[in-house]
Amino acid sequence: MADTCGQIEAILELAVEDQSEKRAAYIRIALNLSARGTKAIKMFLSEWRVLVEESKRERTHAIGEPDIALILNSMPAHSASEIIPK
Repeated sequence: MADTCGQIEAILELAVEDQSEKRAAYIRIALNLSARGTKAIKMFLSEWRVLVEESKRERTHAIGEPDIALILNSMPAHSASEIIPK
């Protein structure tokens, strides 16, 4: 991401200095790089959100607040004949 920002700045400087038909090409390239950088940031933030949520869930388990779904899933399945005495 940092490389992309540096490239955008350099390309826009070229666009400012160049008054030929290349100027439009420079601006298109800068826009394309900007869009790619925005997409990369969104993808990073999406992944970061998942990590934060997972961390919150792990921290909740670590401090002793039980998650009933985890408890039920960890229990072995028994048939009714094993549970009900004869």
